[in-house]
Amino acid sequence: MLAALVLCALIFSGCGGAGAPPNGVAPGVFLVVTVVWKRRSMGDDHLLRDGPGDTFKDFVTDFGNHVKFFIRWRAEAHLRTESNTDKVTDAVVAEYDKVRAYVAATIGLDPGNPSGLIKGTDKSPPHLDLNDVLRPMTNSPNPVNQSTKLTQELKRWNRANSIIWRAAAIEPRVWDPDFSSAAMNELVDRRLRILERLWYQIDEATTRGTLVPEASKPTGPWSDGARVRMFEYPELEDTPAMRQAIGAANIGPGQIWREEPTAGTLNYAQSNVSWGTRIRAAAAPSFSAPPPAWWGSDYGYAMEPTSGAQAIDALFTPSENFWDRSWIYCDEVLAALHLESLRFGKLRRLQDGDLSFNSALTSHPLGWAGLRPIIGGGGPDLRLLADDDVKPPSEPRLFSNGPVGHIQLGDHVVFWNSIMYGLLSNGAWSLENAVVVDLTSDWSSNDYGDGISLMGHGTTAKSDGDFRQQLAGELNTMIGRARTAAKAAPPGTDEIPWVRQGAPLVRWAPYGEPWIDENGQPRSPWWLRIPYEPTANWVGRALGREATLHTLPDAVEADSSPPADYTPPPAAGGGPVGACYFPLWVPAQNNGWKGYLQRRKAGQATTSFHLEKNVFAGRNIPGLVAPVEFVPGAQSQHVYAARPYVTR
Repeated sequence: MLAALVLCALIFSGCGGAGAPPNGVAPGVFLVVTVVWKRRSMGDDHLLRDGPGDTFKDFVTDFGNHVKFFIRWRAEAHLRTESNTDKVTDAVVAEYDKVRAYVAATIGLDPGNPSGLIKGTDKSPPHLDLNDVLRPMTNSPNPVNQSTKLTQELKRWNRANSIIWRAAAIEPRVWDPDFSSAAMNELVDRRLRILERLWYQIDEATTRGTLVPEASKPTGPWSDGARVRMFEYPELEDTPAMRQAIGAANIGPGQIWREEPTAGTLNYAQSNVSWGTRIRAAAAPSFSAPPPAWWGSDYGYAMEPTSGAQAIDALFTPSENFWDRSWIYCDEVLAALHLESLRFGKLRRLQDGDLSFNSALTSHPLGWAGLRPIIGGGGPDLRLLADDDVKPPSEPRLFSNGPVGHIQLGDHVVFWNSIMYGLLSNGAWSLENAVVVDLTSDWSSNDYGDGISLMGHGTTAKSDGDFRQQLAGELNTMIGRARTAAKAAPPGTDEIPWVRQGAPLVRWAPYGEPWIDENGQPRSPWWLRIPYEPTANWVGRALGREATLHTLPDAVEADSSPPADYTPPPAAGGGPVGACYFPLWVPAQNNGWKGYLQRRKAGQATTSFHLEKNVFAGRNIPGLVAPVEFVPGAQSQHVYAARPYVTR
């Protein structure tokens, strides 16, 4: 009764304008959040609010929003087992006090005068030396400008603060039964390490130089002006200038570089394991071909069990020579970051000279640890970077890997591209393994969307929307290549083999009518056939009929009950059974091909036969939420994440 009366009072008096519970927030949870906020006078705390107005809603800082997120989800956790909101409020207040005291002791409550962790002076090994990584290029000013360093220390403080409050909100192992500063220390160290390796040594916006290949030195050294990078993609942009610099004699069958016209790249062709990748020479002895029994594929690198921490040191040594870095893909780089951050976190927590890290590797066979995809597999996976829930009790708990309800800073996620990518290109961007490198907390939601920024190997930090637009732009470039091929098709040609078996370009005018294109030239409509099931060289991305049509709303199927003047798609390339068709051009009419086909079937005459280029929309890219069909064994759509797992 007391809780109900207090809730009514809050709603009608405002509790600083708190108002009614937001959608999705239960009244009891809302009550706890508002009362805890008021009891600790958070509306008057300059760290949590920095302006006038409503003390619960207005001018809440990023710090304040993280705290609200913490209160909400700790209230949710307690209310699952305790219905008395007064008791839950007392418990959350006590937990808030403990976390705030931890923040004060660990990173400081004054971001202008932070603790030793932020300054890199707290204990060994320290976090990245800002005096080093803030000189990303060989010509960067030395020493680092003090103002620049202070700005980055503030960013480190903000990142650590976000990690702490959100982990305290949703990591059950931090509270079991009471707050564990040791567990939180390891989480902060591992997550912050991954973030800063990305921001300061991988970010394309700040660490990328201009590569200057030399044909006379086909295997280097090549300079690009960067001094802090360790990783590159095993491909270069295929441009006339790049070809001239590399030298024609070094490109082609049997040479160092091979053409990949579907992606517009020159790909490395002399891998020291497989898939056109290479590990830098100093680290190569520690990374070998994956054993099929453990891997199920020849993709990636298995870490030699006896190599331990020395392999990590060799892999993470920056070089000014482009050829002295490892050329690997996004999932392999992120697996490396997980391993390196594990080693770093255990060293700082245990001060054991790498004993715990090495023992996690040396007691297992080749293939236990490695550089490989670690998100999206189906069924139990016993290897080091997989979900520890399936491991024997004797194994140390080190990683969590699977669907998550909330995103955290430093989470490794997958941003899923459209299935169109794999049908148009042999490139590496059918998905992007990325890390959540920035986020704003919204206490009333799950924070998915443009409130987060992602960064992967080969990208800058991007919002969800920006990632979609980048991927859509690349897809439209590929669709443009298909249009160019269609324009060049000889008369009478109904099919052009394209990238995948069963997915050719197909000429098809459903009612045999003459069309003209965007340039006023006669143009037969052309389409890409989309199979619903896997083909021999397109495995793992077919979605089936329903999901394919959902994710490709411009695609059409052959009419199963057509009028007499209807012409079905040609049998060439597989025909209409088990497939739909994605248009390279669309009618300049209401609702494109679907509208045109509906009107023609209804007997409505069409007087305009103008085509315009079909533009793939970023909203049709799955993004963070993986379709069920992308993840073997999944029962519903989820956001998947790999993240550190800590014990008390």
